[in-house]
Amino acid sequence: MHIGMILCKPYPPDIRLEKEIRSLIEAGHHLFVLAERRNAEPNRENISGAITDRYAPPTSFRRRLDWLRFQTSFKSSFWNNRIRSFVKRNNIEILHVHDLPLVGTTIEIAREFNIPVVADMHENYPAAKQLWSETIRDPLVWFGDDYRRWQRYEKRILPLANKVITVVDEAAHRLQESETVKSENMTIVMNVEEKTWFDTLATTNIIEDDTIRIVYVGGVRPHRGLDEVIKALVELKHRNLLLRIIGAKGAYAKELQEIAKDLGIANKIDLVPWRPLEEVPNTIMECDIGIIPHQKHAHTDATIPHKLFQYMLGGKPVIVSNCKPLERIVKETRAGLVFESGNIKDLAARIEELYGDAELRKSLGTNGRTAASGKYSWEVESQKLVRLYEQFKSF
Repeated sequence: MHIGMILCKPYPPDIRLEKEIRSLIEAGHHLFVLAERRNAEPNRENISGAITDRYAPPTSFRRRLDWLRFQTSFKSSFWNNRIRSFVKRNNIEILHVHDLPLVGTTIEIAREFNIPVVADMHENYPAAKQLWSETIRDPLVWFGDDYRRWQRYEKRILPLANKVITVVDEAAHRLQESETVKSENMTIVMNVEEKTWFDTLATTNIIEDDTIRIVYVGGVRPHRGLDEVIKALVELKHRNLLLRIIGAKGAYAKELQEIAKDLGIANKIDLVPWRPLEEVPNTIMECDIGIIPHQKHAHTDATIPHKLFQYMLGGKPVIVSNCKPLERIVKETRAGLVFESGNIKDLAARIEELYGDAELRKSLGTNGRTAASGKYSWEVESQKLVRLYEQFKSF
């Protein structure tokens, strides 16, 4: 089948999309990607076996008009035309749209061509909008990002998709309990990691010295809870600890730097602006503990980050906050320790516990490696995606 993946952002990179593409190509499908073009990128190229069509974003004036239309109808004229051309050009038989914003536009085009739609929901998007809009002061932008409008849109549009994918059980339960998506139309494909990919790139070892290194990989925003880790390290300033934050860029990264400086522990924080995805496995392997301190929220209670399974594949014990999916998986696999979100002393105690017990670190890391190599590996999880597409052969 000719499967068209719809993004509303540049590509690559996209770790989830890339894994899905590889698995579907291995299953015999033909993959095509529609994405936004950056600068001198070619309009059309083959990336890892998938043909990628790119379109330059509209001018600022047209973008503003399209944005205004989208806020009133949740449909994009710009992407409507591009998706239609994309379907025609590549003889697309199924459209696979990533995340909530373009689901409505994609369904509209799919109906024209009488082809099915798979809606791949990476997160609880309305809850994410609630988080992102907390600091917005522009009334027009605030209206567009009002999470209650996105909740209504989600409840109206997702039932129109032929299949809905979520990344974790808790996300599926949320949509089922709200009667947005029926269980028979739901598939869970988790953000687990590809063991072969990780192991091929993980060529280094832990740095052997007296310092215990805690690593965080990923986006740096206030709701990620990294300020709480810095404050917890104040409680442990007598310990030889170092926090490495990979992806520390933007205004909030500077704020974290100032927090550490004001608290007198700037020497215990290593802010690394960016590392290519291919360097992430070695970045993890060099450290002793992986951390995910996300603040507990409706958003973080219904998603799961790739980094959890990357830490686990690296054989690193993890410290996670008590967001529902994190707590459930870590306790089930016995891969690490859980602290109460927002409780600095509890977080400091969990760090202290791992700091002082090398055998515990080794045991938890081994448990995580075993789970991420088996049940929680992409090699196993991807078969759910393959089976989902088998259902469309008789469409």
